[in-house]
Amino acid sequence: MRCMAYLSTIFLRSGCAATTANYYTQTSGGNAEARVNCWGLPDQPLPRPSGETLYPVTAQASTSQPTFSIYSSGADLLSRYMRIIIKGSMASFLFIFLIALVSATPAFADAGDEDRGIEDSRTFHVYDDVDLVSSLKFAYGKPNIIIKSVYPQLASETDRDGITIFNDLTMLIVQDEINQFRSKVKAYSFMQKSLPRSKITNSLYIDYDTSYLKSKHNHIISIRFTIQGFITGTPHPYHHHRVINYNLDTGQEIALSDLFMPDANYLAVLSDYTTTALSRYLADKRTIAEGTVAMPDNYQIWNIKPNGLLITFEETKVAPYIQGAQTVLVPYSALRQITSPDSPIADCINHKRRCTNSNLLTGGFIDEALKSRSRTTELS
Repeated sequence: MRCMAYLSTIFLRSGCAATTANYYTQTSGGNAEARVNCWGLPDQPLPRPSGETLYPVTAQASTSQPTFSIYSSGADLLSRYMRIIIKGSMASFLFIFLIALVSATPAFADAGDEDRGIEDSRTFHVYDDVDLVSSLKFAYGKPNIIIKSVYPQLASETDRDGITIFNDLTMLIVQDEINQFRSKVKAYSFMQKSLPRSKITNSLYIDYDTSYLKSKHNHIISIRFTIQGFITGTPHPYHHHRVINYNLDTGQEIALSDLFMPDANYLAVLSDYTTTALSRYLADKRTIAEGTVAMPDNYQIWNIKPNGLLITFEETKVAPYIQGAQTVLVPYSALRQITSPDSPIADCINHKRRCTNSNLLTGGFIDEALKSRSRTTELS
């Protein structure tokens, strides 16, 4: 708004700059002296189309009233001057109106978000000089966009390559989700343009939960991001998860296959356990059977926990949308026969207390709001 005021003032002044010179002519019944008193003396000669020249006059220093010459008859230049002022004012008003109109029009998904920066942060000690900093950040944009993200970053007083890579991975996920959200808002901009501003809501919330454990000489951190978004024009909000299972000592992500022996049919073991667990409280056995088939796509969202592997099934995967995501905790005891001796979780099987004592859990404000939409199951 401040920039609009500056631009409007400049435009108004420049529009009137061409009309600052005063010219006068004698007309029938006109009072040139009154015009000079009102508008000031003429400034410079004015060539007329007819070939005549109107000359300015100067005030006599010995009198308090300015004097002026009586020029040849012709159009009343004062009236012309006033018309120019009116036209210039109307042009300036139109310019200001157009600027205000553009400012009030939503720049659908093309306008950058207003980054409010870090609103809050909390620090959790992990091990040695390594801390986990959980940061809350807001960003706003048009039309009616709000982005609230909670994400983890590791901090250390010493130079650790593994920490730098981990921080880059987490920020890559957060930024990717924001970019996807903006693209979705842009896709629905045609529909939102016809709605009043009060009816438009475009929101994205990113949160996470964390677990940490020390297995042998490895420090393992496992992150599950929870993403919830809503865009006006879509039938309902969307929810999904993304995960990072990370070895801070090797500086590498952990694949699910890294946990088990090379020839182990670990997907079949996970499928049997999760199918039985979900069938205890979900009615649609056919959907459960399809969603828990021993295929890699069904077991992409998993996390290392101190007491087992947490398998997340996205909404509609094994249950109706209204029931939300479903999770099953597979205890390490159920994986003992197929776990590799060099596996990051091997220590949790052989020395359970070592893992449970190093537990770190953070984040989860979205999870708190969605407790009625999700459920974690473990066979007893």
